[in-house]
Amino acid sequence: GYTRRMHWGAPQPETVRDYCLEAETFGGAWTALHSECGNYQRRRVHQLAAPVATIALRLAVTATNGLDHARVCEVRVYG
Repeated sequence: GYTRRMHWGAPQPETVRDYCLEAETFGGAWTALHSECGNYQRRRVHQLAAPVATIALRLAVTATNGLDHARVCEVRVYG
C-alpha cells in the first residue's frame, strides 16, 4: 500500500525540506550547527568539522515538501 502512495520522480510530501540543526550550550544559548534548504532526501548525514560541547540538540524544521507537519523518524548522534 505504501508504494502506491509514493510520488515517483518527485520529493515525497512528508520529507523535511528546510531545517536547522542547533545545539544548546552550557550557557543556555542555541547555536546553529548546520542548516539545509531544498532537501528532498529521506536520509541525511552531517559531519561536523569539530566536536561540540552541548547539553541538548534541536532539529528546527521550517518547511516540508508538501505536508502541513514534519515527520522525523530518527536522529542519531555519535561522539
